[in-house]
Amino acid sequence: MRYALKDLPVVFAELGIVTREAALGDFDVSYEMLPANLDLAPLFRGLPDDLCQCAHWGYLLRGRVRVKYRDREEIIQAGDCFYMEPGHLPVFEENSEWIVFSPRGQHRMTADAVRRNRAMQRR
Repeated sequence: MRYALKDLPVVFAELGIVTREAALGDFDVSYEMLPANLDLAPLFRGLPDDLCQCAHWGYLLRGRVRVKYRDREEIIQAGDCFYMEPGHLPVFEENSEWIVFSPRGQHRMTADAVRRNRAMQRR
């Protein structure tokens, strides 16, 4: 199975974020465009430690991302391949685009929490 990035269906388009996503085997593949200074912390509320609990592997096409963990921070720059272990919070320091592969079960649980939190923000 294969997808051209432009053919991935849009599953989220709010807050300056555009997420295109599809299932590939046991993983979800996402192509996302994210604005600088985006604060994702409110979207992860209610997850353990209020952090994303899904592992991600990916490639940053454009931008710069600071990844906060409870005990450290890492910087991902354009052109970097990366692994983010569970328990992280990405902070987009520049307008960014990335391709991310996430284990479907972990990813769907996190996405459900994000959707609930986004719905609460709209009230």
